[in-house]
Amino acid sequence: MNIAGILLFCALAWHQPNKPDGQAGKANAVANAAHYAAFTLVSQYQPQNETNSTKKEPPKWYATSWAPEWALFFVGVGGVWAAISTLRHLRESSERQLRAYVFPEGAGILDGTMLTPPIPARANFPWVGLHIKNTGQTPAYRLRSWFQIAVIAPASENTLVIPTIVPNANFGSILNLGPGGAFSKNLWFDRPLTAPEITDIANNARAIYAYGRIEYEDAFRRTRFTNFRLRYNGAFPPVPNAIFNFSEGGNEAN
Repeated sequence: MNIAGILLFCALAWHQPNKPDGQAGKANAVANAAHYAAFTLVSQYQPQNETNSTKKEPPKWYATSWAPEWALFFVGVGGVWAAISTLRHLRESSERQLRAYVFPEGAGILDGTMLTPPIPARANFPWVGLHIKNTGQTPAYRLRSWFQIAVIAPASENTLVIPTIVPNANFGSILNLGPGGAFSKNLWFDRPLTAPEITDIANNARAIYAYGRIEYEDAFRRTRFTNFRLRYNGAFPPVPNAIFNFSEGGNEAN
């Protein structure tokens, strides 16, 4: 029986019309019983409601009581990130120390009259000997290289375009170069220099350029490249043991 029924029952009992003494006594007894039942039910209902109203809800994720847990979470994430960054730095540092590094170590210049024996037909033809070396601690694999000679004014040296060495193109043989290994590439210019060109090269108005590209894979299977641009100014035919110098631009590597 719910509360509304008990209250209705009490109201009906309270408003009973006047009866004879016997019936009035019975009515009073019923009313007293109803009052007692209503009081008991209300007494039991009220504490239950108070208990339910004071029941605590679980804390929200943003509640202050969760602050220590969130702090531990962020500390853990930061620790994982720091560990990953440290491992990546160590790996990159190890690769930098152990990988192959292939660069032109130097280049010499002469003409046909300076050879042994001389080649008079190649007088005033610039000849360039390029020396390439792996200065790293591990081999360079599938190495290919290309270079060209140009005679132009220094102001125009940025027009010297270095091509990407495409697969299967005719850029010479493919080789593996061990640590400390070296090889040479030699190339003749395609014509003799003119008298004005010889004068300009001596006066720095023009220069002889040897420029090119080296491509290879290192021990970590990463593709590497070296672009180079070397420059010669001075007398021509050159003095014995004349060499090229690196230009200010055009020298790049990864």
